[in-house]
Amino acid sequence: MDEKEFGRLKREAEQRMKELHAEAAAAAPEEAAEPIKEEEKPAAQSGGITEALFRDKDRTLILALLLLLTDEKDGKADYSLLMALLYILL
Repeated sequence: MDEKEFGRLKREAEQRMKELHAEAAAAAPEEAAEPIKEEEKPAAQSGGITEALFRDKDRTLILALLLLLTDEKDGKADYSLLMALLYILL
């Protein structure tokens, strides 16, 4: 590739970059004008702690497993499994 062709490609790339920046700048105010929807009420206020805990089925299942495994008789609970489940809850 000679220097003329390289210079031409460079100018074309710079021109495309300027066009894309101009399009992005023109689109940004339109997107910013739309309000961002947030949750109306936090989960703790809308239905209490129980609703917040049982809203996510996966989290509820893991909590149930933790309760069952910690209640094992004879102290045979697998603590590494309990810690892994607690880590998943984070």
